[in-house]
Amino acid sequence: MHPYVEPITEAFRFFPLIAAVIAVPLMIAHWRRYGAVQSWRSAVLYSFILYYVTAYFLVILPLPELTEDFCVRFASVARPQLSPFRFVRDIAIVFRSLGGTVDRIGALVRTRVFIQVVFNFLLLLPLGFYLRYLFRLRFISALTVIFLTTLFFEITQLTGLYGIYPCPYRIFDVDDLFVNTLGGVVGYAMVPAFRGVLPALTPRYSIVASRVSLVRRGVAFFLDVAVASIVFAPIRPLVLSTFGPDGVILARWLVQSLVFVVTPAFFRGMTPGGRVVLLRIVDARREFARPLRPGWPVVSAPAGLGRLVARFVVLLVVPIALDRWILASSLLERAFGDRAILAEVLFVVAMAATYVFPPVFRRDHRFVHDLVSGARVEAVVPVKE
Repeated sequence: MHPYVEPITEAFRFFPLIAAVIAVPLMIAHWRRYGAVQSWRSAVLYSFILYYVTAYFLVILPLPELTEDFCVRFASVARPQLSPFRFVRDIAIVFRSLGGTVDRIGALVRTRVFIQVVFNFLLLLPLGFYLRYLFRLRFISALTVIFLTTLFFEITQLTGLYGIYPCPYRIFDVDDLFVNTLGGVVGYAMVPAFRGVLPALTPRYSIVASRVSLVRRGVAFFLDVAVASIVFAPIRPLVLSTFGPDGVILARWLVQSLVFVVTPAFFRGMTPGGRVVLLRIVDARREFARPLRPGWPVVSAPAGLGRLVARFVVLLVVPIALDRWILASSLLERAFGDRAILAEVLFVVAMAATYVFPPVFRRDHRFVHDLVSGARVEAVVPVKE
């Protein structure tokens, strides 16, 4: 079984990168569809991704060395095996060579021919299970996905990893299509037997979340900053050449105000990032307004323009201004002399504590800019029809 160790090991090494790449899109999808990240569904999805990467690596690894005589070395697998059920004949030949008696079955199951068939059967068995349990596909749809997956694996081998190698280094076997598909169908049929053990993945819809996670707010803020940066990037050189560094700071504030003040003022409390993750900036002192859309639940009143401006000033203007005109200048050095470095460190720590401590220790996760402006952030998801 040692040929399978390397592909499985490489899959586990590669998986953390994939997990990191899809983490944010996965959270956004859950926030938009379910109102919150569902831990069990996420864990099952990640296990599916790990399985699929492992299955793919088992098909292509280990990669052979590309030499001048590559096609000669792999000439035996260059031609596809197109005889259906040839594996049955191969197993029968091996069984007869072992004596053809019942007591030789133990020796048969340890032969390479038999192990290869079992491996092909097990390769897509989890896929069928996932398609029914996680994705809730009907049988015909699942059967189609299973067959197309095994066909994709076989084409990968037939094309020499899509032309990277001049010749195939693994054989295209029509029997693999049948055995792989059969394994996937068995996996699909096994799901009912585990319904009493595995939790149901029925979505739980949340209408209004009173507590918005810091991660969700962080993703929305990152998206808003990204939008502002994309808008500001083309005009920065012109502003810099015309008004200098101070003009760049002022222009950046103006662009950011479009994202953090103007947009939510016109779109009922939603910034661009908030629209992606379904977060709204609302008035903490006015409980309810009207539905965002017909058929949606009644939600809190959006924050007014004054609160949005106050929130923006505390959120971005104050920190940037302090960094520009206090930390980046000689003001602390003139005021504290030799102790300017210590004063700067204490000043930065105090600023960080002011912005970090409130959301960490408050149950509603409101930041200092929310508290000062009288606003709060509310999560809203559509009602399931």
